[in-house]
Amino acid sequence: IARDRPPIVAVIDEGIGYLNARFRKRADGAGAAATRTRVLALWQQSLRPVSAANSPLVRLGRVLTRAEIDADLARLERETEFDVYFERNAEIFAHHTHRSTEQGFSHGTAVLDIAAGADIEAGAEAADILAVQLPPETLEDTSGTSLPAFLLMGLDWLLTLALEARRSIIVNVSLGFPAGTK
Repeated sequence: IARDRPPIVAVIDEGIGYLNARFRKRADGAGAAATRTRVLALWQQSLRPVSAANSPLVRLGRVLTRAEIDADLARLERETEFDVYFERNAEIFAHHTHRSTEQGFSHGTAVLDIAAGADIEAGAEAADILAVQLPPETLEDTSGTSLPAFLLMGLDWLLTLALEARRSIIVNVSLGFPAGTK
């Protein structure tokens, strides 16, 4: 583990608004192009397999890479954040599924902001981020029976990426097993 590099901050939660301004860093350019994401990768888990998964470690859902998230940030020049999330969610979630990132507020975005949010306008330099967004259906299941498997898969993925990068990692999980997100 590289001791001279700050730890990666990671969360496992629902509804992670990865385009949020507090998860960015300065870059050359103007407008939305003047920022880049601090998110190294985001695993958007889903109950059903996605055939075009771009990660050998992921079979349920998809991984958005830093380059893909930066491309989504560039879309904000002509589209709303809601539109980007809506399109991304439609690719992997059923139409009737609750999609927190399409709402004005989500638990995962708030938790990630507390753990790793930074005000780039104030010149803040902040940690790199990894995130796992749990399948919405696991949180709607108030028995809590489907949540542990996805939490453990997410934790394994985060630890594997940190080990491959030879970085330490701090992981926040602030969901309870039984009775959904209550």
